[in-house]
Amino acid sequence: MKRTFVKLVILMLLICFSVLSCNEQNDAVDPCVTRFNPVSHSTTPLSKAEVEKIKFLFYSNDLDYTKFQFYRYEIDDLTGKHVIRCFTFVNNLKVFTAGVIHFDRNNRITYNVGINLKIDLDTIPSMNQDDVINIYKILVLEDPWYPLFWREQIIDGCFDIQFGYSQIDYNIYTKAWEITPSSRTLPNGDLARRKYPIAYINDDNQEVLYYSNGIVR
Repeated sequence: MKRTFVKLVILMLLICFSVLSCNEQNDAVDPCVTRFNPVSHSTTPLSKAEVEKIKFLFYSNDLDYTKFQFYRYEIDDLTGKHVIRCFTFVNNLKVFTAGVIHFDRNNRITYNVGINLKIDLDTIPSMNQDDVINIYKILVLEDPWYPLFWREQIIDGCFDIQFGYSQIDYNIYTKAWEITPSSRTLPNGDLARRKYPIAYINDDNQEVLYYSNGIVR
């Protein structure tokens, strides 16, 4: 417990120093940090057949599928409705709020939310990745739902981070960071696949927009 308290104090001091030093951008290459670059339809957990079907639906409705990253595709057996869940890309950055699109049995779009976005923000981060990681480590260390050894394993491990946009109110967005432990860090297969704990951090003021440990909502 004493060792954990010392780590927590050190992390808080690092964050304070970062704020006072004007947050200079100096992200050195760290082999234990995977910084995801903007990608779209090129990365998806869907099968090739599902992706081809989605492309056909988009083509049929004059939609540009390259602005989206698809992660779920379902067909309603009763109505024939196609339901597609995806992430949108604006200014070549990922919007972390998911979108959903419905097509009827005749392949016509009938419903969509979170896909026609207008975000008037630049693409330059204010924080560097070390700031993001230090804030995340404090969140994990203070999480009472994880055993102490597990918390320490996570903060001493590797991380996946991505810079993008996050919705903070209706049609209001901010630049933000998504961070999770790397899959190679967590021994628990299910937790690693679900990428928890996950946090979203406001790039403008370093406030935590959202944190979930995958256990308590």
